[in-house]
Amino acid sequence: MLLELQKLNLAKLPKPKCVVYDEKVSKTKTVVGFPNLTELTVEECECLTDLVSLTTATTLLKLETLQIERCEDMREVVSRGDGEADQMDEIIIPRLWSLWLSSLESLECFFYGSSPLFLFPSLEDLVITGCYKVKGFIAEPPNGRPQLQDDDVASQRLFNEKLFLPNLEELQISTIELRALWKNQLSPGTFCKLKLLKVEGCTKLLSIVPSFMRKRLRNLECLKVDDCSSSECTYEGLDAGDSSTSAGMNRQT
Repeated sequence: MLLELQKLNLAKLPKPKCVVYDEKVSKTKTVVGFPNLTELTVEECECLTDLVSLTTATTLLKLETLQIERCEDMREVVSRGDGEADQMDEIIIPRLWSLWLSSLESLECFFYGSSPLFLFPSLEDLVITGCYKVKGFIAEPPNGRPQLQDDDVASQRLFNEKLFLPNLEELQISTIELRALWKNQLSPGTFCKLKLLKVEGCTKLLSIVPSFMRKRLRNLECLKVDDCSSSECTYEGLDAGDSSTSAGMNRQT
């Protein structure tokens, strides 16, 4: 455990492929953790393929802000490790309130797998921008395949029931190539406090707020949509002549 470390900033490191690696750790099953880390920023580490393993993620008990930008080879933020996911029902990062994923050209997901459930009870601000290849925040393996394929984009949703976000207030998404944001079934309470939804440059999205999300997004105050040319409906069920919903949500296009 790196007990004393509170802030970690990694920038312009061209060679490392992982943040934590120790052959002895792999053999002894020792957990390398950051229990007092509050801020983690990673920028321009072009060979990083992931940030931390699943077991290390369980030690991020005090992490408040996580920002990852311009890491060309990063495919996932949290990796499965050696069978770790099969032994866990849920992962909780209790204090994280801000998560920023930007200009990650190879990023496919935050985590890949059908389990465990990821809980972010304090997350208020989530930004996903310039992550063209993303196939889901928690990407599920289709038909049991070990890896996602390019043609899986059509069946994937950015958010599914494996994610719990009860206090998220601001969500900004831009330049992703998915066709849909939401799975019909989500964790209870997720997105119910969302106030701001901003979607830009997502040219393949077919809709922004489908009808099954209207009740869940009852606290939405501002919806901004720009350059989503394939979207047939911004807010399904809202009459064209209405300028706002009954909850007072203002639309900006």
